[in-house]
Amino acid sequence: MPLRALKSPYFALAPLSAILLLSAFSPAATPGANGHHAPAAAGADHHVDWTYDGPTGPEHWAGLDPSCAECSGHEQSPVALQTSEIPTPGLPSLIFGYSAAPRVATNNGHTVAVEAKNDCKLQVGQHACTLANYHFHAPSEHTLNGERFAMEVHFVHLDAQGRRAVVGVLCRQGAANAAFAPFAANLPAKVNETKPVPAFDPLTLMPANKNYITYMGSLTRPPCNENVLWMVLKTPVELSASQIGQFTARYDHNSRPTQPVYERKLQQN
Repeated sequence: MPLRALKSPYFALAPLSAILLLSAFSPAATPGANGHHAPAAAGADHHVDWTYDGPTGPEHWAGLDPSCAECSGHEQSPVALQTSEIPTPGLPSLIFGYSAAPRVATNNGHTVAVEAKNDCKLQVGQHACTLANYHFHAPSEHTLNGERFAMEVHFVHLDAQGRRAVVGVLCRQGAANAAFAPFAANLPAKVNETKPVPAFDPLTLMPANKNYITYMGSLTRPPCNENVLWMVLKTPVELSASQIGQFTARYDHNSRPTQPVYERKLQQN
């Protein structure tokens, strides 16, 4: 089957350091607590029953509903990341302007998501976006150099036009992480349950080294909308076995398998 043309025109730009043009994105919906954002139209999962295994699992998502057709697309996420195979052009640094504030965690039936309040900003080159929510997957969705990690955190940002940029943070088992404690202590156990999260800065959940791998991908859950800019940090953070267990007691397998890269171009710094 011939591969369709990429929808991500910035990969054709020279130099490739111009890659983070958020104008390459498609519009998204208003932020919510649903992990990645659902689109404003019929792409949302409001009438679509989906899971991470069985007859409504990832291999069946594209056929669950017409709104999920993109789940079989050629720009899907997550992907396997192999640093030895990814070129290193000059990419802009990720400039975070996050702040501490009390927030609310919601168990939405697929993950636990913490909604932001327009108080956390991300600057990528000349483009600014705002943190909408961050949420968790176990095990990690992306792999790095053949390793699948215990967990992955997705920080979902939107620009002024509602276009998505997601920063992924990989988490491996190791030492206890003080930054994770306020979240872990307030994990809602029941679906649709919410709990307040004490004020803390979400940036403390990220590693000090923010070098990243970037590519154009998709939401990692139905409706799998594409034109999502991914920036996966290459340095993992550590969580203790106990901290990982606090999340996996709720969701021990809420990750989509890696998807083919096809002709997409990945970059790193």
